[in-house]
Amino acid sequence: MMPSGPDPVTADLLADLLAAGRHAGLDRVGVCDAAPFDDTRRVLEERSAAGLSAGMQFTYRNPSRSTDPSRSLPGVRSLVVAALGYASPLPTAPAGPHGRVARYATEDHYVLVAGHGSWFVLGSVLTDAALGGRPEPVADGCAACTRCLDQCPTGAIIAPGVVDARRCLAWHVQQEGELPHEFRIALDDRLYGCDECQEVCPPSRREESRVGDAAAQPSGAAHAPGSWVDLLWVLGADDEALMERLGRWYVPKRDPRYLRRNALVALANSIAAHHSVDPWDAELEASLIRYLDGPDELLVGHAAWAALRVGRADLLEIPSRSALAAVRHEQARWPGALSDREDGAR
Repeated sequence: MMPSGPDPVTADLLADLLAAGRHAGLDRVGVCDAAPFDDTRRVLEERSAAGLSAGMQFTYRNPSRSTDPSRSLPGVRSLVVAALGYASPLPTAPAGPHGRVARYATEDHYVLVAGHGSWFVLGSVLTDAALGGRPEPVADGCAACTRCLDQCPTGAIIAPGVVDARRCLAWHVQQEGELPHEFRIALDDRLYGCDECQEVCPPSRREESRVGDAAAQPSGAAHAPGSWVDLLWVLGADDEALMERLGRWYVPKRDPRYLRRNALVALANSIAAHHSVDPWDAELEASLIRYLDGPDELLVGHAAWAALRVGRADLLEIPSRSALAAVRHEQARWPGALSDREDGAR
């Protein structure tokens, strides 16, 4: 026997709710019942046990809580879920050394909407109103496509829908400590985040092309000015200026040193791979020297790696620098850096 639909009052409420969401500029609004997502909980627990979480807390901290809406709102009966698109035309790099910013982070964003790809951020509202039953699951639409697996710079997508966070660039730029040597060249000129899996996804590419037409711009898809950040500016700015401009990102411990760490690697790759500035440029040299002679050992090490990457090993030969443990560490690893890249990334 098929379950009966919502009563007329609830049906009117649901219609008003969906209309309000669309009027507010949301691209999709839907509802489902608030039964626990047991399959998702099991997947999270299995992947965490396999080590794929790499210590990621916001997804894996407490699967039993995050997959059971009643743990957040006792008596919950429905979820209202909305999607807001943030697709924008692929930004062109400006002149000079600039770091790429993943498009979800160019504004306050961050999934796969059928027929439109993954350039969407989701939000949910929990309610004790009974707004309707769980709809049938939507197919992922991937079929035999494996482009995201094939094109991930580090091979982090190890199976359809399965990410090994230990290899994910977007995760590493949000972590404390060193950027792993085996992934530094794969980071390329990325300062924050990585969009590669979305950029090669056919539905997402179609959506990107669609929003590239100014006449077809959906809500939330305006081109954001924060797609590229001047890397020399990042390395020259003080803490207050950095956090004022880039503090909306997740920065470990709210410590700007990690923005500078990312910038040193992205800068070196921008020069070595894209020839964004002459390695003997005076401003570049001054920036590298500032960090080589600075008090932060983490940044000394990344500056030494950057100097080696752009062919400025001469900057490390001054005795006061060559004696530093962080410099010696980078020099000792450097001969194997390219083979590490070949072993650790595709």
